[in-house]
Amino acid sequence: MARRNISYKNVRYAFDRKFIDRRDQLALKDMFFDVLNGREHKTSPGGIKSRYDSADNFTFFDDEHRMLNEMTTYDADFDKVSSYRMNGRKYWLAWTHFGKY
Repeated sequence: MARRNISYKNVRYAFDRKFIDRRDQLALKDMFFDVLNGREHKTSPGGIKSRYDSADNFTFFDDEHRMLNEMTTYDADFDKVSSYRMNGRKYWLAWTHFGKY
């Protein structure tokens, strides 16, 4: 499959982000870019673009069970990273992919 541009504006939130602190919103955005560029995800030092051919469906979750339920509905494989605790909450960024590039 052809590579496509991955953009933060296409990231979906599985919760209402208006109710989380602005600093936490910025931290989640930084988390996305860290994963995208390989600074966060330990198994992909080159970042998402160098590891996966068709990464898609980037979604932030605030509940691990909901994340697992939703991501397993896709026909593709999925991967995830979790955040550190922000104001007592933990968040997950998950995405689908069709195998390793």
